[in-house]
Amino acid sequence: MPLTLERIDIVDESGELKPEAAEILDEIKEQEAVVNGGHMYPEYIRTLFRAAKDRGMTRMVVSHPDYVIGADPDLCRELIALGAFIEHEVGMYDPEGTQKRDPKRLLTWIEALGPEHTVLASDFGQAINPKPVDAWLRVAGALLDLGLPEKDLRRMTRDNPAYLLNLDS
Repeated sequence: MPLTLERIDIVDESGELKPEAAEILDEIKEQEAVVNGGHMYPEYIRTLFRAAKDRGMTRMVVSHPDYVIGADPDLCRELIALGAFIEHEVGMYDPEGTQKRDPKRLLTWIEALGPEHTVLASDFGQAINPKPVDAWLRVAGALLDLGLPEKDLRRMTRDNPAYLLNLDS
């Protein structure tokens, strides 16, 4: 079967969640999995997460809000209020990676939203990028050098992901 790229919206013309998306949420709930907003528009993510919360779901993630989807901290706070964690990829902040964003920017996001609502992931593993472990060490070191407490780094890299994966019990 040939690969095709097709945009599929999760909301109808009136902005309501499509039945197909609701079915997927029900399957995610049954599997006790994580709802991730992916690369959708922030307003779609809000609609999806509201529906997830209405279903009693508590494990939701907004991935790289400032890099791909264009969500600002105020919208992220609204999504946090629904139960979401905000995920940032260290790959965007690695000085040896392709993006080379300033780790100070990442720290600003962490301080604005709190480490209790933040998850760090790598977004690496592609041949053109540095090895994920090396990137982790560089970015974690940079955050610590900028004054991030070690306990906050531990929370964002261990505790919050363990909660999301239902490993904390």
